[in-house]
Amino acid sequence: MRRRCVVSALGGAVLVIGISAQALANSDGYSFKYYGEWMTSWSGCTCVPTAQGLSYPDDQINAFAAVMDANQHQRVAVYGNHDVWAADIVEDGLGGADNVEADSADIYAFAGHGTVANDSNGQTYKSPRCTAGYSYNDCWLDSAAVRTNESTGAWATNRGSARWLVLLTCNSVDTDPSNQWIETFNQSGTEYIVGYRGLSADSFTTDEVAADYATNSFVNSTTFKAGWFSATSDWWVDDTAEVISGGPSPAVATSNRDNYTHSFRRRDNGWNVWSYVAWAWQQG
Repeated sequence: MRRRCVVSALGGAVLVIGISAQALANSDGYSFKYYGEWMTSWSGCTCVPTAQGLSYPDDQINAFAAVMDANQHQRVAVYGNHDVWAADIVEDGLGGADNVEADSADIYAFAGHGTVANDSNGQTYKSPRCTAGYSYNDCWLDSAAVRTNESTGAWATNRGSARWLVLLTCNSVDTDPSNQWIETFNQSGTEYIVGYRGLSADSFTTDEVAADYATNSFVNSTTFKAGWFSATSDWWVDDTAEVISGGPSPAVATSNRDNYTHSFRRRDNGWNVWSYVAWAWQQG
């Protein structure tokens, strides 16, 4: 066995504009596969052993999983701490193993640490995991190495399935989201990413965010943008939530950003090349 699967059973805003297989399961007939990971401690890890511990990522992902499981969505895996590897969501053609891990599900959700860095293309998103894994040589996930849902092209030797990323970390969709994520949207089949601009709180008042988003946008049919902004609106913590999507033109990218729901047809990146991205954020 590769590793042990961690399973838990859990029964005034400012807005700035900047299928998978159907099944008779969910309320509107859709069933999706999901893959969740969380990190609360880096103790004993090969990557960033001094990273500050967190209190609520496990609550966030387990609550997300509980909503998905209760509504007949399909769990691929839920991993925590030592079982969380950077390679899980890194393109297999770049040394990772996403084809047998996160990219085998429709939804990838992660809660833990995240930060911004810069590379030759500008801003990038980085997140420390416990170890590198497989043949990937870095414990830090880098958004420049993420390709998901690819159906054709240079990265489609092993086709992927992950259409949507839910990144419950600081800086995951940040001040330059175009440079953070354009490679992912342009070179593969990624359709939508939700995350945070700047810091996000590790707080008991926000540990329900992922579950609320799952209810809004994967159980019900709320648009991903409205579902995420509603889920992240908190009476105590004013995190800045952000979303990003793309399209073959600025107009389509903007429409996708604002109107995407889980019932949208799966993107085929062979004919539907997304050269543009559009994003929006909301504080509150």
